[in-house]
Amino acid sequence: MYGLLFTDNDEAAFSNQFLWQNIGYLIVYLYAAEIRVKISIILQIIYLTLSMVGYFILEIKERKRNKDDKNHNDRGEQDFDASIVKF
Repeated sequence: MYGLLFTDNDEAAFSNQFLWQNIGYLIVYLYAAEIRVKISIILQIIYLTLSMVGYFILEIKERKRNKDDKNHNDRGEQDFDASIVKF
């Protein structure tokens, strides 16, 4: 998803992904010894649910943006990439 959202700067996008992934591992590691397994599982389900909701919001925004771009191009207003002749 980062590659699609940040097409201009792939390196920064994927480093951002790994940063947040490692912060998530750190948070789980820090509280793992302090709480019970049942609470840890509940927290993981909450994190998973929040990430799924965020992902679906991004998917909806991306589809809406692609649909708007398609409507923009259908009216005859072409982007630079669309005007290149393909062989």
